[in-house]
Amino acid sequence: MARSAFARRSSLGVIGLVAAFCAFAPARGEGIYVMRVDGTALRKVVEVAGCKAHGSPQWSHDGQRLAFDAAPVNQGASRWYIVNVDGTGLREMGDHAMPHWSPDDKQLVYQNYGSANVKMGACVRNADGQGNNWLVEGIAPRWSPDGERIAFSDGRQIRSLDLVDEKTQPLHAKAFDHIEVGFDWSHDGQRLAFVGERDRSLGLVDAKQREGRDLVISNTAGDEVRFTHRELQGHVAWSPDDKTICLAIDDRLCLISVDSDQAPEPIAGQVDKNTDPSWSPDGQWLAFASSRQTPEPAPVTAAKPRWKLVETARHPKGSIVYGLGFTPDGNRVVMGGDPIDQGVQVWNRMTGETQQLGGQGIAISMFPDGKQFATSWLGPKVQIVGVDSGDVVRELDHGSTVRVLALSKDGTRLVTGGLDHRLKVWKTSTGELVSSFQKHDSWLTRAVFSADGKSVYSAGHDNKLHLWDASNGNEMRREMEHPETVWGLAVSPDGRFVLTGTGGSFVSSPINLYISQGQDNAIRMWDTAAGKQLGEMKGHTNTVYTLDISPDARLAVSGSWDGTIRLWDLESRSEISRIEGGQGYVTRVLFSPDGTQVIAGGGVTRQPGVIVTYPNEQIRLYNVVEYSAAEK
Repeated sequence: MARSAFARRSSLGVIGLVAAFCAFAPARGEGIYVMRVDGTALRKVVEVAGCKAHGSPQWSHDGQRLAFDAAPVNQGASRWYIVNVDGTGLREMGDHAMPHWSPDDKQLVYQNYGSANVKMGACVRNADGQGNNWLVEGIAPRWSPDGERIAFSDGRQIRSLDLVDEKTQPLHAKAFDHIEVGFDWSHDGQRLAFVGERDRSLGLVDAKQREGRDLVISNTAGDEVRFTHRELQGHVAWSPDDKTICLAIDDRLCLISVDSDQAPEPIAGQVDKNTDPSWSPDGQWLAFASSRQTPEPAPVTAAKPRWKLVETARHPKGSIVYGLGFTPDGNRVVMGGDPIDQGVQVWNRMTGETQQLGGQGIAISMFPDGKQFATSWLGPKVQIVGVDSGDVVRELDHGSTVRVLALSKDGTRLVTGGLDHRLKVWKTSTGELVSSFQKHDSWLTRAVFSADGKSVYSAGHDNKLHLWDASNGNEMRREMEHPETVWGLAVSPDGRFVLTGTGGSFVSSPINLYISQGQDNAIRMWDTAAGKQLGEMKGHTNTVYTLDISPDARLAVSGSWDGTIRLWDLESRSEISRIEGGQGYVTRVLFSPDGTQVIAGGGVTRQPGVIVTYPNEQIRLYNVVEYSAAEK
């Protein structure tokens, strides 16, 4: 299995998935239960405190853990969890729902609901909570038994994404009017079982008018309607021997033989609502969601992951470090600096080798394929450079000294900002100017694209965060005001929020890096849809100069003129780790593509008055390490 966790994005152009998923989501229970297949030995495994709706339990292949989702009582977004089958070790894994284990139990694919800036679809996260990657647009993802494909629904047909060649194809010949979430692979990987409808038409909107929903067993030879019932619910589960399917009819779990004509038989002893079955690997137990009231165990609170930064390596850059960029595999780092002293270098952190590219390097922005990067050096020119060769592939002329630059997430657009207070958006494939806008009335400090690449956030000495339409330069918002100059700026990978960091102002001109002592020095979180402040994080004692957000949008890292690097939990908006004693101010911090590492650089220091020195900076690499409450 070559690339199961990190296959690149693929899109189907699915229409109306959010509405379909929300409208036909199955009933959910008060907790997750297990029982023997004959209905005996019933016990509650877990009920998450503060959550009312639980569902989608899935056994790990070693039979030791369950993954499931739950929604809070206040109707907030669902989150998914992992818990030991004995009810211990409950752990929150993040937003969204419907997790499903990879065959080796090292990763899980899950349903991302999407947002205004990110498509709904299947995402993959490591079982240890690290890493996150969007795979394909669709709903209800399921890993194939051989680990080589992800099956998903587009609402009318189940398709598969090949994790090696990244191609998608239908897994059954005929589309349905509607397919319920919760389908399942047979364990031999040759068949699918799902619940579908073919008579969902405008004239039959009332469920009582329909013939019913079909339990369908499908393979390359065609679809077999195995059973039809009006109250048939969506989640189905194959037994490990592929001879029996467990499903829910009118909130009762039932068993149906795959190869006989007998109707489903309900499992004895059920009360209240029972749905979402999942078969244990040994075939002896079923996990399911239930609304039944059982006094023990009491609701428990999911353990929150604890993270810290642990230094693993240093690189003697030899000059102040302005820009940094990871290649997509995280193995190499492009390091920008003073062209008079070493310039741009590429550090292979796996072999320790360093490649000298020379040239410019005040800003570095990496292309998503890792083959090129964009860079500038306090002049009007911006260069696109090959990572391996160091050759300049394309050169753009902003027309004024460039202070900021950034690439869109897909690498097709580049934004540059100059001392002329003007922002320009370029097409990277041709160098064509897309738009130009000069509405800032002060020096620019930062600019970044929104998650979908359609707009640009920019900050400057007017203490505001601006939002622009990248295609035409029209200003979309200008109400995000701050007490001081905005320096740090980062947009969450899912596009839901943006972080800003404040501090002092340029002294004399933005060509130098002497910034006056700030008083606010705070990090603020803003809702991107409404432009409203969600909260703030304080602790830095000088300018918050650089920010980045982890790929799973759970953590942030900040670098400051106070010389510290700090790790923040974005849900609680609290500092969880701090690195002190670096050489001078921190000018750049950056998460690795999988979120497991942070790299930092800096080097400039200020002496009394306006004297600025540039020590030989050591670029520092840190692991983002999870630790237990018992550890110090």
